[in-house]
Amino acid sequence: MGEIVKVTGSGPELGNWNPAHALTLHTSKEEFPIWRAGIFIDYERQPDPDTLEYKYLIVPYQSNQVDNEYVVGE
Repeated sequence: MGEIVKVTGSGPELGNWNPAHALTLHTSKEEFPIWRAGIFIDYERQPDPDTLEYKYLIVPYQSNQVDNEYVVGE
């Protein structure tokens, strides 16, 4: 039935690089291919307040489990 796009990253709001805690992005027929999520990033809680690192994850819809082949980016 498709795929889910998630984002994980260096701060707690993005799951601290743990795909199981990644933020799910959402789209609609009208907005596709734009994916969105509303989130507040508390820069004081980041490992480095001057840098926020992240990666996109593409997850099969049925399994909702991240496989390394679906990680986008370095």
